[in-house]
Amino acid sequence: MTIDKILLIATSVIQNDKKALLLQRGEESSYSNHWQLPEGKLEEGETPNKALKREIKEEIGGEISSLKFQTVFYNDLEAKGLQYLAIRAVFKAKLKSNKIILSKEHKNYGWYSKKEALNLPLLPGTKEILVKLL
Repeated sequence: MTIDKILLIATSVIQNDKKALLLQRGEESSYSNHWQLPEGKLEEGETPNKALKREIKEEIGGEISSLKFQTVFYNDLEAKGLQYLAIRAVFKAKLKSNKIILSKEHKNYGWYSKKEALNLPLLPGTKEILVKLL
């Protein structure tokens, strides 16, 4: 397999009562209707911490109160006929408020236990992160 592009992604595991926040991707997205952790690609010159704070604000209208680096995960993705290597810096994060205001990228959200989450259609790489960190 040839990799067409490398994606640098900041990913967050946000928990509430041992359940993780998952976002359901919209119809227009690659992997539409799949569930994912709040995350986003790093912009040029951006650190993972800054990228995650920006993405949390954009995706769910939230602010991070604490952020702790956990690990790095690698996984392959296929979208629009291209092969990607996703390199994810994964953090555990807490929000200042659990009030969620979804962006147009996503159509739903929920708080899920590990068992519940593993029964959902998940974005590639999400299962491995949940198994290790939830």
